[in-house]
Amino acid sequence: MVSNALLAVSVAALGVALLSGAHAVLEHGVRGLRRVGPGTYAALGVYALSFGGFLLTQGG
Repeated sequence: MVSNALLAVSVAALGVALLSGAHAVLEHGVRGLRRVGPGTYAALGVYALSFGGFLLTQGG
């Protein structure tokens, strides 16, 4: 149950980060990646933590 929630959160956070990065690239080209805001980095952090938690909840 918890692993499913962590997986859903990680997929949503990765989607937010990818959409934000894609928007920056489409708007400014590759140099737009320098202009991604702290929200993008926060989404990547949430993704990393939740996916790590998902992996930890998987039985061995």
